[in-house]
Amino acid sequence: MKIVFFSPETMTSGDESDSESVTADKQNTRTSWIYGLKTEDLADQLGKFVLPVPRTAAERRKALSQFIKGEYKKPSEAGTSSNPIIQNSSTNPNPPDVAGVCNAVRKWNLIFDGSKDVIAFLERLDELKTAYQLDGEQMLHALPEMLKGPALLWYRNSRDSWNSWNEFLSSFELQFLPNRYRETLDLEIRGRTQGTNELFRDFVVALQTLMRRHGRYTEEQQFQRIYEDTLPE
Repeated sequence: MKIVFFSPETMTSGDESDSESVTADKQNTRTSWIYGLKTEDLADQLGKFVLPVPRTAAERRKALSQFIKGEYKKPSEAGTSSNPIIQNSSTNPNPPDVAGVCNAVRKWNLIFDGSKDVIAFLERLDELKTAYQLDGEQMLHALPEMLKGPALLWYRNSRDSWNSWNEFLSSFELQFLPNRYRETLDLEIRGRTQGTNELFRDFVVALQTLMRRHGRYTEEQQFQRIYEDTLPE
């Protein structure tokens, strides 16, 4: 085996730049922790931020560091990479992104099997979707990570009928919400008044929660309902 040694004069400007960048990253408190991660941990972190996963540990550290510093560009924006992104399927134009989304969603540990509180599941789902800045198309790909049992069977039977995230939500509510759910909840809201010894702030939180779960009360209607159901001073 022939061993080739490179002197400083034979290093390319790109090598020097990368070396300087790594040194700076190791000294930066925002990025130094990246260099303590194993290869598989780097993949998990990239997946958490829904980023493509390069092949080598060095490329993964570079991508994660650039993302944290706000310098990251997708491979399509940055040009051709010497280390191509792992492709899992030739039929899907963006398999790394889909895989990253599914990996991130799996870690939410948010599961619905058809028997739990439907609205609580949808509210938490919307909170996480917003926090991770995921769009409807990405979420449709990740649904199998969050459904099991009867809910997963329903998904498999119905998925071809949805063309958007809103269509899924409408179909989901129709399938899993109890009959006349909003009519029943509306009666509960109208009958909810402040208790004799109930603090005003506790009453407001309780009533706002019911109206939020109803989903169709305007801000003005919410204010009017609170005003009408509050005990007179």
